[in-house]
Amino acid sequence: MRRAILPLVVAAAFLLPSFASLAAQVDGLQMPAWVEHAGERSPVRAGMTLTESDVVETGKGGRLLVRLADGSFVKLGESARLALVSLREEDGPQGALSGVLNVVQGAFRYTAGALGRMVRRDLQVNIASTTLGIRGTDVWGRSQDGGSTVCLIEGKITLTHPARGEFTMDKPLSFFVAPREGEPQPVGPVDPEKLKQWAAETDLDPGRGVTLLGGGWIVQLGSYPNEAAARKVEKRLHTAGIAVDFTTVQLKDRRFHRLRVVNFDTRQDAKYFADKVRGQPGIPKPWVTCNIPGSTCQ
Repeated sequence: MRRAILPLVVAAAFLLPSFASLAAQVDGLQMPAWVEHAGERSPVRAGMTLTESDVVETGKGGRLLVRLADGSFVKLGESARLALVSLREEDGPQGALSGVLNVVQGAFRYTAGALGRMVRRDLQVNIASTTLGIRGTDVWGRSQDGGSTVCLIEGKITLTHPARGEFTMDKPLSFFVAPREGEPQPVGPVDPEKLKQWAAETDLDPGRGVTLLGGGWIVQLGSYPNEAAARKVEKRLHTAGIAVDFTTVQLKDRRFHRLRVVNFDTRQDAKYFADKVRGQPGIPKPWVTCNIPGSTCQ
């Protein structure tokens, strides 16, 4: 998967000027995942643009990798919900990114990344009753049952909590826990194994259905002579948080309606997804193909 992500990170430096009017872009995901935009709910796909007021959500086993306009990254774990309340980038080649993100539910990670450290930002992240002020750092957090957990991996953050007021975390590998009720726990060092476990919750899991912007592997779901049957499968999968491509082809005197899911990072990712949907209504025998120059899809 690194093969596919690293070129995107490098390319981000050239995309930033034209990206200024956009809030964010989905660079990668594991389905299911949805976005709520202008009152409409639809499945997320790699390369999708996100704007202010959008809300993204993942289901069981889902993950999201989102690149903000300044080159920093947001990662979202499974069964999570994130609201892009506001995101604005000032005009100019080095405009500061400012905004508010609400982690409504689930695990979240923000990292400035190599490019992101070179720009200014003023982000507020709300995790339950805890508010983070971010300018350039690597931080993991979780909103669960009305409580919040915040782990500083690198850098410095300002936190605000009703029972603690405003305070600063500037020691890497430290964490803060604030339950829904009762006093927050003192800031303390995080166990390396615990941090490893937390990080895995928000990272894309290679080989388990990862799709990336530019991924070349495809799962063909079926070719249907009846359009209504194809549309029924498409609608069911969209509702389930799976972005499906629908095309119609004419072969001699017959018309077929084809469904496929694209942008899988590796053959293993595509095969994992194909096995997952195999045998579902209208998808008896999905198969894997590719759109990679010079590849035989083996």
